[in-house]
Amino acid sequence: MKRDSLPKIIFLYIFFVAASTILLLFVANSLNYRAAYKNTSNILYKQAVNLSNIHRADFFSEDENAKNKTNEVLSSIAGSEDIRIFLIKTDGTVVFDSDKYSDNEINYKINNFDAVLMGKEHVWTGDFYGIFNEKYMSVFAPVANDFDTNGYIVLNIPDHYISDSTKSYLIVDLTLILIGIGISLLFFMYYIIYINRPIMYIARAVETYNKGRFDVQFDRNNGGSIGELELALSDMAKKINDAEEYQKDFLSNISHDFRSPLTSIIGYLEAISDGTIPKENIDRYINIVLFEANRLKDLTQDILILGELDANTMRLEKSTFDINNVIKHVIETFEGVCSSRNIHFELSFDSVSTYIYADETKYQQIIYNIVDNAIKFSKDNSSIDINVEVPDEKSKKAVISIRDHGSGIKETDIDKIWNRFYKSDESRGRNKKSSGLGLSIVKGIIQAHNETIDIKSVYGEGTTFIFTAALSDDKIQDADTQ
Repeated sequence: MKRDSLPKIIFLYIFFVAASTILLLFVANSLNYRAAYKNTSNILYKQAVNLSNIHRADFFSEDENAKNKTNEVLSSIAGSEDIRIFLIKTDGTVVFDSDKYSDNEINYKINNFDAVLMGKEHVWTGDFYGIFNEKYMSVFAPVANDFDTNGYIVLNIPDHYISDSTKSYLIVDLTLILIGIGISLLFFMYYIIYINRPIMYIARAVETYNKGRFDVQFDRNNGGSIGELELALSDMAKKINDAEEYQKDFLSNISHDFRSPLTSIIGYLEAISDGTIPKENIDRYINIVLFEANRLKDLTQDILILGELDANTMRLEKSTFDINNVIKHVIETFEGVCSSRNIHFELSFDSVSTYIYADETKYQQIIYNIVDNAIKFSKDNSSIDINVEVPDEKSKKAVISIRDHGSGIKETDIDKIWNRFYKSDESRGRNKKSSGLGLSIVKGIIQAHNETIDIKSVYGEGTTFIFTAALSDDKIQDADTQ
């Protein structure tokens, strides 16, 4: 790959952690401030109500001694708790100010004082009618005597006191955030090692595949979805590589199979044309040319069928037909070659008619190719046994077997017979017309019908092909075995 995405991922992780930390600290600080603000206001309000209830008779009393004693109490409380206390009449006159009590500078009036607003709320934040030069929390409670509100007691504390009280909580919050960052770092390292790195390796492998090299192997033992992806890609690469090798072999084989008859045809025609071949032998050599031409025609037809199989576009025109009749018609086409070699057929059918539901032309091709193969490997003066039976009506399958008594197949070669262009040594010696595609076509048609085919062979004794076909409903006519 031209550019590794890991630096971007690391940058995004750092950015996310930094942004999240700042945001969390801001939120935590805000929440801590709100909690401290509420807690402080509640404490001050309870204290204001308590003072109002205890000293309400003396706050605005005409008795100077009683009023002085009360003011001393308020001054003492203000000094010990580092708060500022006001006593304000409903007309806005401040009759007590703990900060000015020692200077006897009391009885000043607050402009724009709103007693109605004071009665609606019990806590404010601000400069309290311009008295303070900074932000304060002001908590107040009404002072009532004989059910009449005479004024208000106001307890004031600087707002920065509340902010400062949250610093200890902020340290705790920061500690928790750092622990969270540590945990996220572990997950990030896990992602880098066990997710990102394998994905990058896969990406590079795919790029290598794109360049036409399929030798990259995944030797990492990754589990889960990534491991499955590696296995899938490795399997895909192997199949593509095998397909390329097959394509090379295919072209090589088809070139050989086309070149050989073409060379013969051209050679004989040139010999006929220039008079090299005597006139009395022309018919013989024309028959050879026709034979080679038919080889080309059959090979071309087989390749066309293979093209359908490769593209998975084989169209099946299914219908109900009697497989027994199809078998009989196919073996009639081999009457000439079988007569010359004294090969005869032994037919065994479970019923007079066995109706199956399949593509009749395709099943005719299956039987033709297998019978042709059986004749090719059969010994002279031998038989080919064809059997059709319905072993289990519940399975709704007909089982067709075709057995020859010929040379058989070596155990090491059994799996190879389905390969395209595969020809055994016996085949090359006995039948020059064989293309090596017949059994590949058989297997492709069987698979297209979702049926099964099996082979049993004993070298030197013979081979049996066994395949299935779907029975047509209500079309089995039982009768005596033929």
